[in-house]
This record gives sequence, C-alpha cells and structure tokens, in this order.
Amino acid sequence: MSKLTDRFWVKHLIAIVIFVATALIYFYPTTFEGKVIGNQTDRIQSIARQHEVQEFREQENRPIYWTNAIFSGMPSTLIGGGDPNTYDYITRTTLNIFRLFSPVTTAYALFFGGFLGMYFLLLVLKVDWRLAIGGAILYGLSTSHLLILEGGHFNKLQSIIFCPPFLASLILLLRGRIWVGTALLALFGSVLLRTGHVQIIFYFGILMGLFLVFRLVRAYRQDENVTSYGRHLLFILLAAVIAFLPNLYRMWALQSYGEESIRGKTELVQEDKPSEGLTKDYAFSWSMGKVESMSVLIPNIMGATSAEAFISDRESATFKALRGNPQANQLAQFTRKYWGDQPFVGGAYYYGVVLIFLFLAALFVIPPAWRWWSLASLAVIFILGWGRNFSAVNYFLFENIPPFNKFRAVNMIFILGHIIILLTGFKGLDRMLRMGPKESWPAIKKGAAITGGLILLALIMSYTMSLVGPNDHLIQNQTAFLEALREDRASIIRSDVWRALFFLLVAFGLYYAWLKEYVRMGSLIFLLLILGFMDIFTVNLRYVYPDKFVEQRDFDRVFSPRPVDRQILQDGDLHYRVFDLSSGDPFNNNISAYHHRLVGGYHPAKLRRYQEVIERYLSKPDQFPHIFNMLNTKYYIQNNQQNQPVAFQNDEALGNAWFVEEIVEVEDANAEIARLQSFDPERIAVVNDKFMSPDIPKQFGPSTGNTIRLTNYIPDHLTYEYSADKDRLLVFSEIYYPEEKGWKVYVDGERVDLMRANYILNAAVVPAGTHELELRFEADGRTAMLSVSRIGSILLTLMVLFMLYRLYRSGGQEWLKPSLITPARKKIKKRKKRRS
Repeated sequence: MSKLTDRFWVKHLIAIVIFVATALIYFYPTTFEGKVIGNQTDRIQSIARQHEVQEFREQENRPIYWTNAIFSGMPSTLIGGGDPNTYDYITRTTLNIFRLFSPVTTAYALFFGGFLGMYFLLLVLKVDWRLAIGGAILYGLSTSHLLILEGGHFNKLQSIIFCPPFLASLILLLRGRIWVGTALLALFGSVLLRTGHVQIIFYFGILMGLFLVFRLVRAYRQDENVTSYGRHLLFILLAAVIAFLPNLYRMWALQSYGEESIRGKTELVQEDKPSEGLTKDYAFSWSMGKVESMSVLIPNIMGATSAEAFISDRESATFKALRGNPQANQLAQFTRKYWGDQPFVGGAYYYGVVLIFLFLAALFVIPPAWRWWSLASLAVIFILGWGRNFSAVNYFLFENIPPFNKFRAVNMIFILGHIIILLTGFKGLDRMLRMGPKESWPAIKKGAAITGGLILLALIMSYTMSLVGPNDHLIQNQTAFLEALREDRASIIRSDVWRALFFLLVAFGLYYAWLKEYVRMGSLIFLLLILGFMDIFTVNLRYVYPDKFVEQRDFDRVFSPRPVDRQILQDGDLHYRVFDLSSGDPFNNNISAYHHRLVGGYHPAKLRRYQEVIERYLSKPDQFPHIFNMLNTKYYIQNNQQNQPVAFQNDEALGNAWFVEEIVEVEDANAEIARLQSFDPERIAVVNDKFMSPDIPKQFGPSTGNTIRLTNYIPDHLTYEYSADKDRLLVFSEIYYPEEKGWKVYVDGERVDLMRANYILNAAVVPAGTHELELRFEADGRTAMLSVSRIGSILLTLMVLFMLYRLYRSGGQEWLKPSLITPARKKIKKRKKRRS
C-alpha cells in the first residue's frame, strides 16, 4: 500500500474518495432520503424575494435588473436577478468542481468543497497527506459552517470555502512557484469575488495583508532577497487585477447599488444619525461579548443558542421552579439558554478543544513568522468580533475607515479564526511528529497546560460570574425563579467544562502513550483525528441533528398560498402592491413576496431613501394612508378576531401612474420628506428643486379626461399607453432610482428626463397627445463594464491554460520546483544546453 500511495495521484484520489464519502454519509438525510434542513430562515426569505425575478428570467431569457417583490421595488443586484454573460466559464467551472456540479443549496456538495480547499492548503504547507485529509475534514465540518448552513447563508459559506485555496496559492507564489502561484491566485481570487460575500472577503483580506507583512519581516530578518520579495508582490498585484477584471461588472453593480442603499449616503441632514453608512446600533447589534468569545472552547459559556430553553428540560431547576407558578407561561420566555447581549444566536462558533490544544502546542515549534502571524490574526479577529465591546478600536474604525461602516453582524469574523487555529495546529502537529516524541514533548506539555488553564478559568467563572442575562431585570421580583435560572446557566457551563477536560486529557494521554511507545505514530494520527472529529461532531449535533431535516414537500409548504393569497391573486390587474400585516413585522418578512409585490419585505441592504420613508410614515399605516395610496397599495392583509388573515381592498390606491395638477417645489431633501406628512398625492407632486428647471410649469390644471394605462409588465421594463391634452407631469408608483444608474423614460422611443417626486417615486414631464411610454432599467456604463469583464475572463482563462501547459511540460514538477524569474544569462545557458 505504501508503494502505491507514493504515486502522486493515488494518495489524492484516495483523499477525494474519502471526502465524497464523508460528505455523503454526514448528510445522509439529504443524500439518501432526499430531505433538506428545515427552517433555514434566510434561505426561505431569499427564495420568496427571488421568486418574481426568477419567473421573469425564465420568461424573458435574460437577466432582470429590478424587482417589485419587496419594498415597493429595488434593484435585483442582491436578489438573484442574474448577470449578463461575462464569459467567466473558468470561474464557474471551478465553482462547480468544488460543489460536485451540484446546486449551491446542496449541503454535502458545499462541505466537499470545504474539505478539498483545506486539503490543498495543508498539502502546500507540506503537511503529511494523511494528516491533511483529517485536517480538511475537521475544518469542513466546523460548527460555524453547520450554523451557516442551517441559516441558509449559502454565499457566505461559499466565500469561506474558497479562503483556504486562495491562501495556498499565495504561499505557492511567495515560495517562487511564480506561474502556478499567480494563475491559481488569480483563479481563486476570481472565484472568491464571484461568491459575493463582501464582508467575509474584506475580513479575509485583512488577514492576508497581515500574512504578507509578516513574510516581509521574515525575509528582512533572515537576510533573504527582499528584491525578490518585491517581484513576488508585483505578481500578486497582477493576479489581483486578473481576478478582479472578470468580476468588474458584478463589483460595479454592487458598488453602484451600495451608494443608494442604507450603507450609502443620505441626502437628509440629521444630527442623531451618520450621513453615510449604517448606524452604530445597527452595525454592532451582533457584537461578541468578551466572555462569550470563550465559546470557541466552552460552547455553553453563555448558553450558545437562542433556539432552546431550559423550560424544555423537565429535570432543570428552572422547570421545577415554575411548577405551580401562576405566571409560568409568562416567565417561560425568559428561560432561553442563551443569556448574552446579542439579539439572538443559532449556536457557538466552536473551534474544538483538541484543535485549540494542538494550536497552542504548535506555537512552540513552528517558525516565529508563522507563530506571530497566527497570534496577530487571532487578535484582530477577536478585537473586531467584539464590536461595541471593544469600542475604543471598533468605533474609531467605524467612523474613519469607510468599509467598516458598511458591515453588520461583526461577530462573523470569528468564523475565520477556525482557519488560523487548524492551519497552525496541523502545521505544528506535522512538525512535532517529525521531531519525535521526546523532542516535541515540552511543546505538548505547554499546550496542554495553557488549554487546561483556560478550561479551569471557565470552571471558576461558573462559580464567580453573576450569570445575569440582559432581560433579567424585567423579573427582579421572581427571586426563586432567577436563582433557578442562574443555577441552570452554571450547570451547562460546568457540563461543558468537564466535557472539554475529558477531550484534553484523552488527547494528551494519546501523545503520552506515543512517548512511552504504547502506540505507533500511525495509530496516534488516526486516534487524534477520530478524537478531534468526535469533539466537533458532538457539538454539531446540538444545532444540526437528524430531526432538523424535513421532506422537501414539507419545506416547500411554507410557500403554499393561503386562502387570502388565492383571493388576492384572482385580481386581473397587471401590477399592484400588497401590505401584509398578518405575519408580524411587515418590514422584516418576505414570505408573502412569493405571491405578491409587497410594500414591506426583508433585506439587510434595502434602499436608504425607502428606509427613511418607512421610519417616518410606512411604519404608521393608520396615520399616513396617503403614502400607501401613492405606492398603489391595492390590498391590505390583516388578522381578524379569529387570528385568520383576511384581505381588505383599498379603493384609494392611485394605480400604476397618474397625472397631477400641481408641483410643490421644495429646497432640499429634509423639506421634501417632511412635506409628505400631509398632502394629496393624487393632485400634488412634491419635487426637490434640483429636479426643476425654468421650463417646467408648477401648475398643470385639472387632469380630467387624461388617461394612462399599464399595457405590459416586466419588472425592469414597464410599458404604458397614455393620452394627455397638453404637456403634463406624470407620477409613477414605481420607486425612484437615479437616471444614470437605472430608470429611464421613453415616449415613442425618445428619451424624456426622469424626475423624482414625493421623495421616492419616479416622475416625468410628458408631451401632449396619445403615446406609448416605457420605463426601462438601463444603467449607464453597463456595456462598458460588461466588455471589460469579458476581456478579464479571457485573460484569466489564458493564464490558467498556460499554467496547465507548464505543469504538463514539467510532468507536474512545477508544483515542487521553484520557478523564480531566471536571469537572462541563465536563460541563454539553458537554451544552449537544449540545442546541444
């Protein structure tokens, strides 16, 4: 067997077979029973809001650039409207290989990609291939990854999957494998950008920047050729450009939309809110507590999950304390296991006791540059992940460095910590195994001592912490109940402490057995990997277990139309909107968007202008019905006394477009939005003076006899027929988007200037007569950006093909043999030898 695995391809084929088998078996409910993870909240929300654009994509056989499914309309940039063909076949092929040519929602395929990427990175770090297989599986089955999958954050998971192969490519390049490293860096950089999770990519970019800095410091201290390092940086820059170009169209669209979203600037002058980006409260809502960050070692240090409650355990002190309590039903809501200060959490970003032990031991045997990069990276991860709990740094970054005020849920950076812990741990483990048991024993003892100290600290904290949750003050008079609650909190911490201690002692004992020659090295590797797997697996089962998987038909049932939906869908109008108040907060739910075009909805990056109207008017429907009328809100859905949703038709809805009698000109955005508080949108249009010109009259007179009718509806291309007795101002119920970025008005094929009316609506002065009018979503610069992206895709493809050619010519030795730029004299000598 050893002779067989000495062959380059055999061992990797074995690894791939193991990865496929592991992924298929681990997700056996999906693989063999056709089930899916139920209650994937973000996936459900995403499917609902994407339904309209996907229907029209199939119907029109092209990308759809606008959707009316949520928030009365917004660009489909982040909703799956699709991109035009950028010739990025090599990028998509790579994605498909890592996903086993399966849809992005396929669990086992995504986790296979995680295995494959980490395996490649560990091999590049010269870790033994057997260790690399085990490390790849431990990384792929990370608790963080399972939590992301459960939530339905598929783009985030894809981005994380491609971080390891990107780092592997960077290391190859820095080692002198110029052509292979540059091509792979460009390829995986392009794939990473295509996955589209900007926040993860930005955080990972910070860690890669640190990596380059520490490599430069190492080169300087070891008297390496710093000039050669500079040449490497030039090739890194080349790879970055080649990676970026195929994604230029996508990045341009994201940037363009970002400027108009809640992450961009506002026209309003507000003393209590920033003029650009998210508010601090919103951005730092999900900040990891300093104590809570110990959950990477002790998952239940703060209870870990909001999805479970102590009341469900009949043996818990909480259950016993509530037995016979007349307020038991009201108090039950305070018994959820998580008692941190984040709004809610699905589980702990658990790294694993065994991995942390190996990481800490590795710090004493790995090269200094790698050690300090690992520690610096973890420091950055913890500091940024703490968010508002380390305000001195994070508030400064938020206020002074633009990308930081665009992100929310800063705790997600902890996901990247698993990469650092595992890489360093397995790099160190490989080195310790090569050193031998006696030489590596001091490092093992130190690693065990530090890990044990952290576990002991958690045990002490379970006795000394107040164990008070953020809502406990609301039930201060329930003394016995609070004591029982704190007893349960302490109990789950201690349970995890004993669990952690068990895994640490077993891992330490295995290494000691190798030292005493009770087990061989092969057995040690196998048993350590099994122990690490059991460590991760047993925590994973807390959050994703077999009962979480449901039949596909049960998953799809959430999208089945209710009787009230069927009633509304009988309406024959081409286009109208619905305001659904029957399912909680109408501005935090997309489910109805599967069937209707909503005034509300959910998206973490909605249009800022629309959000400002939500805050002032749409969140108070009883006070400002005229705002809903101008959005063509034809139906309201509300619950009746039996808590059943029923539909109410709004006869005051103004339709798809209408002619107004008068323009009220205002001087700025503040005056514009304030004027909406009380006006008649059927008669009056409130217009900011920057959209006015001297030739636009303010009075148009009664519009009796003038008509307009929507004749064809495609979300990004609406066609109307109208008849007007003279030039008039026409207001549309469609949400305004800057003319250069999207909406354009055509009358009989001729462009007409777009205006903004009533702060959020499209408007235009149209000529007299009977005409056909079109609203088309056509961004300026789209063709140019598309052309550059196609050129970039061609360049990337040529670069990858050139890399494959060199690998073929070298018999695969390009992976192993440095290919630094050869001086001219050496090139001449090589040519002479070939000729001779």
